[in-house]
Amino acid sequence: MQLRLSDTAWKSVIAGMALLAAAAWLGALPGIAEMLLSGGDGDLGALFSRAPDAPQGTLSVAELTRDGPLATAGAAVGDRIVFDRPDEVRQMSAGQPVGLTIEHGGTARHVTVTPAPGVYSVELLSALGNYGIAFVALVLGVVIGLRQPALTAYRALSFAFVALGLGLAVATSRIPSAFVPESVTYGVYLLMLPCVLYCPAVFATRFPNDRPVGLTRWLQRFALPVHGFLCLALGVFSLLQLAGVPVPAVHWVTLLALIGRPVIVLGAFAAGWAHSTGELRGRFKWLTVSFGLWTLCAATTSLPWQLGPWVIGVLVYPPGTLIALVLLTYAVLRHRVFDFGFAVNRAAVYTVTTALLLVSFGLLEWAAEHVLHFESRQQNMLLDAGLALGVFLASHRVRDLVEHWIEQVLFHQWHAREAALRQFVRRAAHVKTEAALLDSLVVALDRFTGGAGAAVYAADGEAALRLARGSLPAAPPALDQDSPGIVALREGNAPLFAQDAPVASGAELALPMSHRGELGGFILLGPKPHGDAYRPDELEVLAFAAHQIGLDLNVLRVEALKVQCETQRQELAAQHAENRALQRAFEALGAIGAREASE
Repeated sequence: MQLRLSDTAWKSVIAGMALLAAAAWLGALPGIAEMLLSGGDGDLGALFSRAPDAPQGTLSVAELTRDGPLATAGAAVGDRIVFDRPDEVRQMSAGQPVGLTIEHGGTARHVTVTPAPGVYSVELLSALGNYGIAFVALVLGVVIGLRQPALTAYRALSFAFVALGLGLAVATSRIPSAFVPESVTYGVYLLMLPCVLYCPAVFATRFPNDRPVGLTRWLQRFALPVHGFLCLALGVFSLLQLAGVPVPAVHWVTLLALIGRPVIVLGAFAAGWAHSTGELRGRFKWLTVSFGLWTLCAATTSLPWQLGPWVIGVLVYPPGTLIALVLLTYAVLRHRVFDFGFAVNRAAVYTVTTALLLVSFGLLEWAAEHVLHFESRQQNMLLDAGLALGVFLASHRVRDLVEHWIEQVLFHQWHAREAALRQFVRRAAHVKTEAALLDSLVVALDRFTGGAGAAVYAADGEAALRLARGSLPAAPPALDQDSPGIVALREGNAPLFAQDAPVASGAELALPMSHRGELGGFILLGPKPHGDAYRPDELEVLAFAAHQIGLDLNVLRVEALKVQCETQRQELAAQHAENRALQRAFEALGAIGAREASE
C-alpha cells in the first residue's frame, strides 16, 4: 500500500516550508544590504580552508596577507580559527568587529578583529546569487505545489524547488545563534540537499502524466532507486559529520549523487523528447535546457578545480543556477511548459513584479537615508518627504512600463490569438450568407484552439438540434433538445465542460448561442492537443465569440426570412395579379357568351 498525502495536506506541507524559507530569506536581507552599502564585505586578509579532523566550524588559515587584520592579531598560516558566529566567515562587514579564537601550538586565545574595507568578493557575489536563487525557487515551488498537487511529477518538482529555496535561504541568512543554533541551520541545509538532488530525478521520470514509457520507465525502475539510496546516504553521512563523526566516504557519495541527477534527468528528458511531437516536444526542449544547465552547474561544486584562490564551483553555480531558473520561469509563462491557467500566470507575474518594485523602491529609500544623513532633524524630515514623494510619483510610471514590457514578452502569443478571434467576430457582422459564416467560424475556432476541432449546431424548429458545420470527429448529426447536457446548457447559458454535463461524446466544451433566453444553437469544442485545459481567459473570449456569432446567425436567418417573405409576397402578388387577369378574362368570356346567347 502506497502512502500518499491528500492534496490539502500536501499544500499545507509546501506552504509551511515556504513560510520558513521566507522568514530565513527576509533574515538575510539586512546583512546583504549592509555589506553592499559598506562598499563590499569585510576582509581579514586571509584565505581559509576546512581544518582536517576538526569539529564543524573549525577553519585553517591557508594564506595570510602581511599587515592584514588577522596577521596583525597574531595569526599565522596553519593556525586554526573558530569564529564566535560561524556564519561570519562568509558575511563580514567592513568596520564591524568580529570575535574569534586563534589556536596556535596547542594554545588558544580569543581576539576581536576589525575587518578592513574590501571589495565585492566572490563570497558576497555568491551570497547574492544564492539569495536570488532562493527567491525564484520559492516562487516556482509554491506556484507548482499549490496549482498541481495531484500528480507525483509536480509534487516532486515543487518539493525540490521549495527545498532549494529553504536550504539556500537558511545558508544565506544571518539568524542570531541565540535564537537558532548554527548547527540547526546548517543541519537544515544538509537535509535539504538530498531532496534537491533526488526530487528533480523523480519529476523527470514521471513528466508529463506520471506514466513513463520506454527508456524513462527503465530509468524509473532501476536508476532512480540507486540514486535515491545515494541521496539518502548523503543525508545521513552529512548529519554524522555535523555531529563530529568523520565519514571519509561522504565526498564520493556526494560526487555520485551530483553526477546521477543530470544523468537521470537529461536521459529522461531526451527519451521524452524522442517519443513526443508538437507542443509537448517543445516543452521537453525547454526542460532539457533549463534543468541541464542547473544540474551541470551543481555538479561543478564537487570538483576540486580552482581559478587562482577561488573554487570554480563557487564561481559557476550561483549565476548558472539563477539563469536556469529564470529560463524555466520564462518557459512556464511564455511557452506554457506547465499550464497553470492564464489568469493565475498573469496574477503571479504582476504580484511578484509589484512586490519587487516596492522592495526596490524601499531599498533605494533606505539606502538614500543612510548615505545622505544630515545632522539637522528638519533636513532629515525634508529628505524623507522628498524621497516619499519621488517614490510615489515614479512607482506608477515604472510599474506601467514594466507591466507593458511583460505583456509584450510573455503574453504576446496569447494576445495574438485572442486578437485574431476578436477580429473575426468583428468582421463576421459583414458576412452576407449563413453558409460562409459557418465555414469561417469553424476555421477561426480551429486556429484559436490549435486544432481541437469544432462543431456548430443549430435548432431546426423541431425537437432536435442539427449539425450545421464541423471539424470535430465523430460529432453526431443531431442531438435531442431535451438531453441532459443541452438542458444544462440552456439553464446555465454559460460555457459547459464535459465533466459537468456531457453534451456529446468527444466534446470537451460546449458554448451556448442564445438570444433572449432561447437556445438557438451551440458550439462544441474537442479536447485541446496534448491535454491542455481551456484557460479562464480563453473561456471568456470563446463565450463572447459564441454569443456574438449566434446573434449574427440570428440576424442572417431573420434577413433570410425577410427575403423569403418578400419573395413569397411578390410571388403572391404576382399570383393575385394573374388571378385577377384570369378573372377579367373569364368575365370577358362570360360577357361574350351572354351576347352570343341573346343574339
